[in-house]
Amino acid sequence: MSFIERSVEMWTSTCFEAYNLLFSSPQQWNPQLWQMVKNINATMTIIAASLFVCFFLYGIIKQSVNIKEVMDPAFWFKPILHFVIGEFLLVQIMDIMLWVFEFCQGLMAKIGGGGARFTASVPKEIVKALEEASFGQSLIQGILGLLLMLLCLCMSILLIITVWGRFLKMYIYSALSPLFVAAAAGQGTSDVSRKFIRSWINVCLQGVIIMLALIIYTKLIGSDSTKAVELVQSGEVISGIMYWTKDFAVGGLITLGICKSADHFISMMTGL
Repeated sequence: MSFIERSVEMWTSTCFEAYNLLFSSPQQWNPQLWQMVKNINATMTIIAASLFVCFFLYGIIKQSVNIKEVMDPAFWFKPILHFVIGEFLLVQIMDIMLWVFEFCQGLMAKIGGGGARFTASVPKEIVKALEEASFGQSLIQGILGLLLMLLCLCMSILLIITVWGRFLKMYIYSALSPLFVAAAAGQGTSDVSRKFIRSWINVCLQGVIIMLALIIYTKLIGSDSTKAVELVQSGEVISGIMYWTKDFAVGGLITLGICKSADHFISMMTGL
């Protein structure tokens, strides 16, 4: 097996691993860590209960102008509404967050077929050209392969870091969520809770962008109708291999860039 084939195998196996990780839940990815997050969440809920009262009183103070307005029953409509919403979020926030996550996972399963649509392969003509290369062609392949292997190693590390980073953000959001949703109790602080929930939806939807980027990349790089395949079929073996290697590397870098900026894509498309 040439260095080019080894590089392709390393990168595509990393893409496959990242793709499968996207379909894991925070509970499945690391059960012990999830249990620690739940314990932290319970502690934060106790602290958030005190903040809840403070935010509620702050909202009343900010809204009130004089005694006559305070005595008017209509004055208490908004504070009570914020109180009810805030209390609901404080008690049910973990269930709400998991429901949003499961909804996004269901969306991913519909689009990606639960892993069935991910097929990372090298065009048969390219594989045949790599295996039947002459001694001189093998030297050129070796140089290309070493450079490509170094690039694929770096890309593999960064891709796994990106997917793991998404999970770590989920754990941090889940652990600290009570502190932020408690702000919904106050009229002047409720924006904090809304921003937190929007940010959580953004994190969940990042998986959809990463999954689509990986599927599209593997379909393009494994296509038999590229210029690289045409060059190999016409007898220009080295040119075809170099062309395919260039497409493979550039496509991998672009895919990695999309995966790392998935949060930016979601923000642009949805405003979340």
